Amino acid sequence: MSQYFLASSAHLQLLKAASSKQQAVANYLSNNVSSYLADNVKSLNNLAQLESTGKLSNSDLDYNMAVLFQQNPGLQRLAILNAAGQEKQVFDNNGRVTNLVDNSKSDAFKAVNFLNGKAYVSSVSYTEQKNPRITIAVPILKSDFSQKLNNLQDANFGTYSSADDLNGAVVATYDVKDLWGTVLSTTVGKGGYAYVVDGFGNLIAHPDSQFLEANTKLTNVEATKQSIDGNFDTRQTVSETGEKVISTPKTIPNSGWAVIVEEPVSSIYSVVNSYVKLAVIVGFSTAGLALVISLFFGRQITEPIKKLSKGAKRMGAGQFDYPIDIKSRDELQDLAETFNNMGLSLNKLVTELKTNNINLGVEKDKLDSIIESATDGIIALDQDLKILSINPPAAQLVKRGASELVGRGIIETFAWFKDERPVIVELTRPGTYQYTDVVLKDGDKVYYLDLVVSVISQQGSSAHGSEVAAIVTIHDLTKSRELDFMKLDFIAIAAHELRTPLTVIRGYLDMLNTEAVGQMSVYNIENLQKVIQGGNDLRNLINKLLNIARIERGEMEIFIEKLDLTKLIRDNVIQHKNPAESAEITLLYEADTESHVFVPADPSSITEVLNNLLGNAIKFNKAGNTIKVSLKVEDDIVRVEVADDGPGIPQELRDKLFTKFYRAERSLISGTRGTGLGLFISRTIIELQHGEIGIMPAAERGVTFYFTLPIYNPELHDKLISINSEAGGIRGWFKKNPNR
Repeated sequence: MSQYFLASSAHLQLLKAASSKQQAVANYLSNNVSSYLADNVKSLNNLAQLESTGKLSNSDLDYNMAVLFQQNPGLQRLAILNAAGQEKQVFDNNGRVTNLVDNSKSDAFKAVNFLNGKAYVSSVSYTEQKNPRITIAVPILKSDFSQKLNNLQDANFGTYSSADDLNGAVVATYDVKDLWGTVLSTTVGKGGYAYVVDGFGNLIAHPDSQFLEANTKLTNVEATKQSIDGNFDTRQTVSETGEKVISTPKTIPNSGWAVIVEEPVSSIYSVVNSYVKLAVIVGFSTAGLALVISLFFGRQITEPIKKLSKGAKRMGAGQFDYPIDIKSRDELQDLAETFNNMGLSLNKLVTELKTNNINLGVEKDKLDSIIESATDGIIALDQDLKILSINPPAAQLVKRGASELVGRGIIETFAWFKDERPVIVELTRPGTYQYTDVVLKDGDKVYYLDLVVSVISQQGSSAHGSEVAAIVTIHDLTKSRELDFMKLDFIAIAAHELRTPLTVIRGYLDMLNTEAVGQMSVYNIENLQKVIQGGNDLRNLINKLLNIARIERGEMEIFIEKLDLTKLIRDNVIQHKNPAESAEITLLYEADTESHVFVPADPSSITEVLNNLLGNAIKFNKAGNTIKVSLKVEDDIVRVEVADDGPGIPQELRDKLFTKFYRAERSLISGTRGTGLGLFISRTIIELQHGEIGIMPAAERGVTFYFTLPIYNPELHDKLISINSEAGGIRGWFKKNPNR
């Protein structure tokens, strides 16, 4: 009875664990299939938007259609339809199709009209070879071209309100026979798997290709009926092959499809069943041994032996706590007491083992499923930095199978670099360590990664060589980094393109300002000056955007020379005298030394830093305030301070001042204009030239910004500057960082 209770309890726990595992796998696979459909719809939408502009030539359209075939091996036929449903241009696996047909009566074209211009995903159909196929159609909507377009992003593709808005459709046919191998290749426990059906019970994807070819409709399978009826509970059913399974259906959003995850009941309960068989074998063995002993010793010890036999049988049946009561005061009594103690110990041990093994099996399956399905790479290392286990995302970085890499050294397998220097994982002491901006090169492909190393036991400890010493988690940032590069390229291209028309505008404005000003009224002259000032502001904004792009890509160019910092600061203060006097602000300059101070620096970039600091000080102070610029020599550095007695900056805002696009609260309140880029650019310039920039601790009133630079040392800097004197200093003295 006790044995039956333990087995039933274990079965229940295993069933719950299997249900939770299947729900997680079903959610994961449903999202995978939904992403597969969404990606295809997105690709067709992109083609539809390009076609809607009416600017694509036939050769351009051929090229874009051919690219879609290269990107998706399952794509079989791709057609562009006009508003009447007639095929305009068609591609298949062999290239362009010349035999064009009328698709106005097709389900796909009618569905696009019926769905008010939304995408349409068909139910599955089958070829003569029993290959499953689906059709996806997206509308080509008329665009608003009332204004001249410079690029596709200016186009207004509109919304669908009537059939007149439809300019045609893009209709694609896909062969999804390999959907299981590319999207659903996930096993569940031992012998478990998943398959996909549409809303009518038609089989779309299955791990057994022969079964897929022989069975096109599964409406007689209970799990399929559940999905059609909208019931997605986990339950014990009979599979499509007639096997008892635990199955979990899960709907796939926006398609009417469903993914069904199932695992054989026999594999789920295999652990408990093996324990039951073992207990039966032990029981029969013990009973046989007791019978031999009773026959051997004779009738004088029959009763004690019978008690021992009965107790052994109970113990063999799993009742380890059954007491054997013998009072013979001899070896048989000692044996009975030994049996009693052993039974109690075995009862406790077997109970703990069964519980632990059940829990371990469930947790192992969960952990294996999580690691295998994780998008981040995960590697387990021993103390010798050899790979104990690795999941597929990590192995794919070096284009190897996970099993091939087990036992290999991490350093030889993954050639990681940071700032062109190798990154070596060290197990110096337990803890968690992060390695950011790591690069892994594989031929022409470059991966940008962040590594998190969790050291469990340090090298040289008493841990065995086969035990896990560290876990390496690899975050692949390649796609986001490439997107950042695209953003930076867009900013740089846009800024460069804006320069040309701005130069023309400023040229004509300067001509008007010098040659035609005498023919204008005072009102027009004032407006002209405002336009000129706006053009100057726009030029400064473009220059800042270009600087931001260079900084983010690590391509900012510094031309170092022996710079007279004293003269540069004095001249800059003089240039800001007029703006300060116009704002009724007193601008002062002082230095703690009368001699000239020289630094190895780029004059134009240091001038930009001074312009930012003095410009901000004048902009954010009121009439009657004072701004003081100071130059101080401290050992082997020079310190420049810009101090004012204005409203100051709250302490909680100071940490954000040198970040991109941040504007302090006082600028928003006062209504002053700005981009929030000046201090960020200034910080980069000073740090590139081995200096420091910051803000002094808050005082009762006012704020003090400062920056430092190294004082010119002939022994250190003469040789450095003379290397390329013709270029006015060393181009790229500060090494570009291609990994940023």
